[in-house]
Amino acid sequence: RFQFEFVDPNRDPLTVQRLQVTQNNTLVVESGNNRQQLPQPPAPELESKLTPVLAKVVNRGEVVAYFVQGHGEVSLEAREGTPTLAQAVAALGQEGYRVEPLNLVQSQIPEEADVLVLAGPQRALFPGEVEKLQDYLAKGGRLLLLIGPRVDAGLDPLLEEWGVVLGDDFIIEVSSVSQLLGTGPAVALVTTYGDHPITAPLAEQRLMTLFPLARSVDTEVREGIQATPLLRTSPQSWGETSPNLEAGPLQFDPDQDKPGPLTLGVALTRQVKGDQKTSESQEGPTEARLVVIGNVNFALDGNLRQQGNRDLFLNTLNWLTERTEQISIRPKSITDRRLAVTGQNFRWLVLGSTVLLPLVALGSGAVLWWQRR
Repeated sequence: RFQFEFVDPNRDPLTVQRLQVTQNNTLVVESGNNRQQLPQPPAPELESKLTPVLAKVVNRGEVVAYFVQGHGEVSLEAREGTPTLAQAVAALGQEGYRVEPLNLVQSQIPEEADVLVLAGPQRALFPGEVEKLQDYLAKGGRLLLLIGPRVDAGLDPLLEEWGVVLGDDFIIEVSSVSQLLGTGPAVALVTTYGDHPITAPLAEQRLMTLFPLARSVDTEVREGIQATPLLRTSPQSWGETSPNLEAGPLQFDPDQDKPGPLTLGVALTRQVKGDQKTSESQEGPTEARLVVIGNVNFALDGNLRQQGNRDLFLNTLNWLTERTEQISIRPKSITDRRLAVTGQNFRWLVLGSTVLLPLVALGSGAVLWWQRR
């Protein structure tokens, strides 16, 4: 199912013209009528650069992800001194996504929207905006909510409909792993995952995910809705309900705080009724999908590359858009680490390995012989 060939532009100019290649050392990936080009990367980066292009070509086009804006959400563009989702947007581009902003006050949800993302709102959405999200899900839409602690996003009608309860707490982590990594108690560490396609690769590879300043997410039973916990904290964590975390040392209060382990991410599905599908031929999505994570910081620039955070974010979008073949652990680019040695240091290295170490070995042998004679 896969073929490759090397083309010499001097010997086969017709193929070069057909592929519209203008420079040497160019990789061309074709599948049917879809084609992508990229400059040939160095060998250590070949897999990480080529894999997204293969996925994009095989999946026949881009998937459109709309990020809701207008309520203090995290910016999609890089800004100096401000946390953004620029790295997340770039990662989505490598996965074959086209990311667009969306203001629900000014616009309706486009029909081409494969998934909506609400990332870190700081102010409540208007009731009309929430109704648009509810209608979108009722027709088989796909929605990702990344809601941090102590934020009222005005989503109560939607969350109530789906049986999602956002905890009024901060997750505090005091496990030995947290102390070993030195991440601090305000960073929730997750090594336990639910039985779900999003987190299956993370559990298989035993990857950790980190969530600075997270809140718990619980679910209640709703008819027709299937909920699956995705992310579970350690038993040494708890949900701190104190309004002032800097008032004093953090201690678990059994009368007020929520004992761990806690859930901070859930995936939910609901079958779509035939009369609610968007397509007139009734060939629209068969189910609506919703993922709620009580944190947005894990996807911000810098944090996205920590442990399994990037894979969690991309797997979540791929599951929502039913691109299950791309749910995986992405290949990591090899970091070039070199040891610069000066001439003098090199001479000492040669002297130590060829003279000093043999003398030490001979001396140890002589001492051992003298003691046993």
